[in-house]
Amino acid sequence: MPLSEVPSPNATKPESEQPISQPQTETPAVSPRAVPCKGCVRAAIAGKGELGRCYDIDGGRSRRCLSCKVGNHRCDDLHPVMIPLARRMLLALDIDTKMYNRCRQALRLQLELIAEEDSVYAPENICEESSAGAATDRTAAEKKDKVAAIMTRLEDVVRLMDR
Repeated sequence: MPLSEVPSPNATKPESEQPISQPQTETPAVSPRAVPCKGCVRAAIAGKGELGRCYDIDGGRSRRCLSCKVGNHRCDDLHPVMIPLARRMLLALDIDTKMYNRCRQALRLQLELIAEEDSVYAPENICEESSAGAATDRTAAEKKDKVAAIMTRLEDVVRLMDR
């Protein structure tokens, strides 16, 4: 190629070769949720995202929070057992780093317990247990013992964080 045909580095490319710019989308108006969704709590546990803050999109049709909508995934409600810890975590977010981290650890433990196959939080099969008679009492006692052990473990985690 002769030197006269080599394009200069400052020359503009033809329109067909120029990159197409994406239209800028404005961030929608949002309002904070009183109780974060499961995805935002999981992100907080992992130390990612808004650290547990969850925002509803104002004026939108979607019931998903902003983070779930942007990430294009489901927005599941938080398990009722986790709600008090999640609220406490949000209160501690800007004030008390130590308490925030303790709440994150407690929430992590709660998620693990809920995910267990024989979780004490699993819905009970009423028909099966009512036909079992005496087995129902044994199962209830076992579950109470398991909950007591879980609470002891949770207290130990909190004590370790105080050190």
